[in-house]
Amino acid sequence: MELEILYTKNAEDLSSEKVVLKANTDCNIGSFYLTKAKQVDSEHISNNTSVGFWFPDIDVKTGDKIIIYTKEGSLKKKENEYFTSLFLYMGKTKPIWTDNSCAVLMKIENFQCKSTK
Repeated sequence: MELEILYTKNAEDLSSEKVVLKANTDCNIGSFYLTKAKQVDSEHISNNTSVGFWFPDIDVKTGDKIIIYTKEGSLKKKENEYFTSLFLYMGKTKPIWTDNSCAVLMKIENFQCKSTK
């Protein structure tokens, strides 16, 4: 996959909880979706997902870091000599990551949407 989850950090602390990812190749991250699932055991997660975040259409380069905070905030980029860090915000007002939750990254290239109205 073009992106990989490196780690989650500071679960249950809204001010700093985050998921950190790395780009394994140059790509546009707009087809990626991060969601939360319950970790059933070391090899399985629940199929009951919640709290999703669809990435914005942004190009990244190999080695770039994508840091997704749970809290509110505005997109930021920080460049250094080796890679760019992209800071994204889910806009939540309460922490979402717990000890038994699992960050799940999906690439969704095709989807269908139908209004419930």
